[in-house]
Amino acid sequence: MEEAFEYYLRISEKLAIRILREIENKLEIISDIPEAFQVRYKEFRTISLKKFPYMIHYFVDSKSLEIHILAVLHTSVNTDKWL
Repeated sequence: MEEAFEYYLRISEKLAIRILREIENKLEIISDIPEAFQVRYKEFRTISLKKFPYMIHYFVDSKSLEIHILAVLHTSVNTDKWL
């Protein structure tokens, strides 16, 4: 997430703020309804940002129901190697 923010900050402060707001919005959605998004691989779920090429990768602990955010990755990243 920090890399994405820094990248867009170099381009425009407004863009950097927009990506942070969108990430915050998606995190709120995950917090409200964590199982709304289908499992993409293994036990990991993803939610895409609408205006930026990034996805939030997370999983829900089935016992504690805790949400664990693993990463905010660019869509070009090979998640098999990263996760």
